[in-house]
Amino acid sequence: MMGLLRLFPGLVVAALFAFGVVRCATEPGRARLEAARTEALNLAQQEEQLARRIKGLKATDASIRMPIGYVWPGRDRAEIELALQKVLVEISTEAGMQLVTFGSGPSSAVETAPTVAYDVELQGGHVELARFLALLEAHRPAVAISYLWLRPLPVDPKKPMAPLNARLTVWAFWGGGEAQP
Repeated sequence: MMGLLRLFPGLVVAALFAFGVVRCATEPGRARLEAARTEALNLAQQEEQLARRIKGLKATDASIRMPIGYVWPGRDRAEIELALQKVLVEISTEAGMQLVTFGSGPSSAVETAPTVAYDVELQGGHVELARFLALLEAHRPAVAISYLWLRPLPVDPKKPMAPLNARLTVWAFWGGGEAQP
């Protein structure tokens, strides 16, 4: 019995040491777990807020019309197609991009208004492409891009730019009801 009492302090020290080692080894994992719990709570709150906002959007009046500046005015689809073609050619020329191909694209499935779309392929530099996209974004009536694909072209040492090929699908709303301010 006396031998066990002598070993008791050593066993206590060994147990405390083992507890400390386990505690130090698991501390990073516990910290990550606590951070994950906090993030999960924040995400749950954000999800709840978004669900309330979506519910509010679904409850809005279905007769809301597109604002002025988003719908291209015109008598018929052909008139809108010609106007959009003209704008794309003018903007590509103004931006310094070479228009390589141009063709009818897939119309977007939007319930609010019918759309018209074109697939466009351009060549030029990065600066020219940025200018083209900025001019397209600033244009009214509005134009949207639903597809953008970029591919670098071989560098020509005679030219100061890194050339690229850009393919994009550009579309716009037309008709589809009265526009409101």
